[in-house]
Amino acid sequence: VEAARDGRYPLSRWYLRPLAVQIAGWADRSGLRPTHFTLANLGCAALAAAAVGFWQAPLVAAGLTLCAWLCDRIDGPLARRQGVASNWGAWLDGNVDEVVDLGV
Repeated sequence: VEAARDGRYPLSRWYLRPLAVQIAGWADRSGLRPTHFTLANLGCAALAAAAVGFWQAPLVAAGLTLCAWLCDRIDGPLARRQGVASNWGAWLDGNVDEVVDLGV
């Protein structure tokens, strides 16, 4: 299963995930919580949509979308690292991801 997933998502799996794990390590030491990154994901996506819809700034939107994507990859490793992974957190993350996907 993992090998098939690696083939479908090479950028996410081999480049963004290691970066996200490193950032999660820094965030753990800084006192940030996984929910901070989940909400940052939502905020970056909302700003990306506004950048396209209101400001006609597609490059800003692209950068914000990348930030949202990275925040989405950080919250899970951070939750596991801090030992706070929960069904509620997974539900929140999954629903924010759906809102982001559909909204943007």
